[in-house]
Amino acid sequence: MADRPIDERLTASQDERVVDALSRVSNFMSEVTDIRRLLTLIMEETERVMNSDASACMLYDGATDEMYFEVTTGEKADEVKSIRLKRGQGFGGICLAEERTLIVNNVQQDQRHDSRADAKSQFVTRNLVATPMRHRGEMIGVLEVLNKKGRRDYDDGDAQILRILADQAAIAIVNARLVEHNIQRERLAAIGVAVSGVAHHLKNLIATMKPSLPLLRQAAEKQNVRLMETILPILERGASRMEQSVQEMLAYSKEREPELERTDLNRLVREILEESRPRADQAMVDLREEFDSSIGEPYLDKHRLHDAILNIVSNAIEAQMGSGKESYVAARTRIGRQGGVFVIEIEDNGPGIDEVTLSKIFQPFFSTKGSKGTGLGLAVAQKVAEENGGSLTAQSVVGRGTTFTFRLPIIESLPERKAATEED
Repeated sequence: MADRPIDERLTASQDERVVDALSRVSNFMSEVTDIRRLLTLIMEETERVMNSDASACMLYDGATDEMYFEVTTGEKADEVKSIRLKRGQGFGGICLAEERTLIVNNVQQDQRHDSRADAKSQFVTRNLVATPMRHRGEMIGVLEVLNKKGRRDYDDGDAQILRILADQAAIAIVNARLVEHNIQRERLAAIGVAVSGVAHHLKNLIATMKPSLPLLRQAAEKQNVRLMETILPILERGASRMEQSVQEMLAYSKEREPELERTDLNRLVREILEESRPRADQAMVDLREEFDSSIGEPYLDKHRLHDAILNIVSNAIEAQMGSGKESYVAARTRIGRQGGVFVIEIEDNGPGIDEVTLSKIFQPFFSTKGSKGTGLGLAVAQKVAEENGGSLTAQSVVGRGTTFTFRLPIIESLPERKAATEED
């Protein structure tokens, strides 16, 4: 049957829905860096604003001229991931071929319907809206919403809202691909920088240990136990720093999937503060906490996140050592402004960081501590945040203090692909 032209005018209530949805999607795009998680949040928001039971984001594969399912929602949604749609096949393929929005309110009676997705997911598609995702004339994919709640039909206003959200999804995908391209392009150059950084750091550590070796030999020859007891701690500290450096280098360089487990986030941060209290007491730094009890127990990479937060808390305490003022380090947790993410802030009222230094603190092997620091602590912490689909940023004012902010997606249940791996 022929599809009627779409009226692009929106009612006042639909305008409000669009503004609300765009605000939330914009917030997701600024706080979540993992593209799959970001698309999932966009699809969930699309379902919510369009009052639908399920949704799908299909991406275009230019090499095969086909569509594939990148993100799907609803029960048994992952079952459709193996399906590919050729140009003109199914409603997604028609969107690809004709680059136009479709409203279909009688799917099961429509001969264009490709029933493979329904069969695999055991989902009966009653009606749908499908629209192309384009960016600067390039076909990115297709966005679909399925089965409007209350057994109602989709209308022109729904189609226009989906088109607006599809534009946002297309921008997110293009940006993510650009970042990945730049990462690949810069990886070889980064290897050279990393090797140089490793060599420089280990050279500094060896330089602190080497002068002790002739003294140790002399002490052994003369059986001077007191001199040995003086020298050995120097070598032990050097060996410990080298071990720490190697561990951090491995943590930074190794690609890994986060090991997600349900975690009481507030309890985790509180334990980190208690672990840091002896050092804080020695430095005369007050430890404070402000926790949002509504966060609950999301899934997260507990042990890696613990180390990342601990590193930042330890740095904040050390920066205020002997400052002579009423110093503090405050740890806060809260839900992100538009939901979908939780936020962890570590704030101090220390000396602050100047703009030039602040622009470099997440670079590997950059350190203001000389041979005492590996220059990898903050780089690893940022990598942990990104591995978990989030981000770590820093703001600082010289003379007033610094705030580090983790923004991480709220994961209420384990991804099916991870659960399946565990069952195997």
